[in-house]
Amino acid sequence: MSAFLVAAGTLGLLAWLGLVRARWAGPAVPRPSWPLMAGVACLLAAVGAGGYLAVGSPQRLADDPAAVPGAGPWGEAIRQLQHELAAHPDEVRLWVLLARAYAAAGEPVPAAQALQRARALRPRDAGLLADHADFLARLQGSRLDGEPMRLVQQALALDPDQPQALALAGAAAYARRDFVQAARHWERLAALRADDAALAQPLRERAAQARQLAAARGDGPSPASRP
Repeated sequence: MSAFLVAAGTLGLLAWLGLVRARWAGPAVPRPSWPLMAGVACLLAAVGAGGYLAVGSPQRLADDPAAVPGAGPWGEAIRQLQHELAAHPDEVRLWVLLARAYAAAGEPVPAAQALQRARALRPRDAGLLADHADFLARLQGSRLDGEPMRLVQQALALDPDQPQALALAGAAAYARRDFVQAARHWERLAALRADDAALAQPLRERAAQARQLAAARGDGPSPASRP
């Protein structure tokens, strides 16, 4: 569980940067409003950092009346996203945000439907594959084995530098005690974000810890002995 949370915690800022970049990219077509983009980006950052895992799984949240759509912040976020999607039905990131909002509110079925809609719009999008893997892993108790890992592998086959897929692959490797592979994934992700110390440094520390565990078990050289 801790490895998964470390991996998820690196993604909030990346998610916000992706939303801002998408706002300016592509042809001059109508885009969702700035207030909505800011609001749902905060939502995405919170979920991506493991916010709803801190209070329980989607199944547990479903038992909390304040967490279901129509009540509390998740319900308001869902309503705003649905309103924007009525005007922008091909805005992939809004479908992804809607899926995460539904998941946080304890509604896995509409969450899965929203993710499927996003993937239908971009079937070879490595980021969406990684998002889907993250969603499925949360539904099965933060375990990445099975379908989530298959999606992560697909994402990395399409884009070996996809940040969320690298984070999840590292978490999966760590969970199965493949510390060398976990370190490789996290080191690659840290290198991709070398210009942001707040993201890169925790990844380097986690990778160094994995290297030490591997060396203690005889799986590879210690960090100090590597060239």
